[in-house]
Amino acid sequence: MWNPLSWVMEAATIMAIALANGGVNSILTATIEMIFSSEFQRSFNV
Repeated sequence: MWNPLSWVMEAATIMAIALANGGVNSILTATIEMIFSSEFQRSFNV
């Protein structure tokens, strides 16, 4: 994973998946919702 080419290939894969699923905006929105919902659930499970 230290090879710079592997980072480029990984970034290209992530972008291809994001674009295939409706663009970066929908991926970011889903990720932010997932982070906040897990933080919200974690705060009440203590």
